[in-house]
Amino acid sequence: MVARSAKPRFQSAGPADRKVVILRIRRTSVHSAVSTGASFAILVVAVGFSFYYVGANPPEIPAEPWVGVTGAVLVTPELANAIGLREARGILIISVEPESPADKAGLVGGNTPLEIEGGRIFVGGDVVLNINGNPIFGQEDISKSMQGKKVGDSVKFTISRNGVISDVFVILEPKP
Repeated sequence: MVARSAKPRFQSAGPADRKVVILRIRRTSVHSAVSTGASFAILVVAVGFSFYYVGANPPEIPAEPWVGVTGAVLVTPELANAIGLREARGILIISVEPESPADKAGLVGGNTPLEIEGGRIFVGGDVVLNINGNPIFGQEDISKSMQGKKVGDSVKFTISRNGVISDVFVILEPKP
């Protein structure tokens, strides 16, 4: 049997001197209007030390890897036909961030405007067909291919540039 009305006793801990916090919790029974109360004592010294320790020794959070492709569109059948691809898959790189890993690896963004599917996009950039050997048909394929990658990893992009298929290796850098 657990005593519900027990009050914490502080005599054995010495003078509290702002080292103890009392937390009062009230709970009302579902079956009656009777409320019960419970008191808990938390030693602020112990909690304060824990916060100090974490603040003085913060856990290392790994840097988020970055490729530097700032715009890309999924290749639709209409777009594939317009840019001369045999099948509608991959992503067309619209732009590449200057000095990014993608730029350093030589990936190219679009430079020629094209009116298609009710909008305007820039074509002439690389089309990424595979990432690390995984074919790209949608956003989920990109996410899956990049999952678990970290700064410093090399990622293989199989691209189509002007009808020529080639591999480009991008070394991931920390996201700025």
